[in-house]
Amino acid sequence: AASVRRARLILADSTATARDLQRIFGIPESRIRTVLLGVDEDMRPSSTQAIDAVRDRYELPSRFVLYLGSGDTRKNLDVLLHAWFLTPAVQRVPLVLAGRIPCTGTEFFPNYQRLARELGVEDSIIWLGPVTEEKKAPLLSAAAVFAFPSLYEGFGLEPLEAMACGAPIACSNTAAMPEVAGDAAEYFDPGSVESMAQAIDRLLKDFKLRETLSGKALKRAKSFSWKQTAKKTLDVIKEAAVS
Repeated sequence: AASVRRARLILADSTATARDLQRIFGIPESRIRTVLLGVDEDMRPSSTQAIDAVRDRYELPSRFVLYLGSGDTRKNLDVLLHAWFLTPAVQRVPLVLAGRIPCTGTEFFPNYQRLARELGVEDSIIWLGPVTEEKKAPLLSAAAVFAFPSLYEGFGLEPLEAMACGAPIACSNTAAMPEVAGDAAEYFDPGSVESMAQAIDRLLKDFKLRETLSGKALKRAKSFSWKQTAKKTLDVIKEAAVS
């Protein structure tokens, strides 16, 4: 906190983060510069061959809902599992949970596997664990829906990567997510099990909506680049050096 208050200029990776800096630390807007993050060029729609290979590697079906990220409480996976419980069993496609999700049963890393068993949805969930970088794009490209229930993101790199791969997205309507996803996502209230379940269900049932959001996602993701991030960051460094 002290270093934040002493800094000549502060880089924020979204306007949502910039607002938090003002609200929490009392930093004046004049000392904050917003520089959005980018997306790796390898994050793009994969070939049919690459998608088939990742399906074979992880034994995935033709249709599934994907979450890819970490597993701390901020990611809100418990509400996602409760939303999955609301979906009638006969309508459930597999829910694939990928990434570092320790499930240690601690306050910071709840035991989501135990919760899935308690809810009776464990048979419809596939736990992939960590995914290598080269497998991310084909996995995202293969998903029928990318679900991102996070309570808070300073930016939201995971949904952006999914967008760059053309995945239809259902995500939280809080913090920086709307700033990143724009009109390329089906939004829900991350605190509402019903809202989350309904948003995912709408996408699964509506092929035209998925196609529309996929097209918007690909177009919007092109406006985020690391080259642009680097250039704007350098401009801020130069500004701070002469101020």
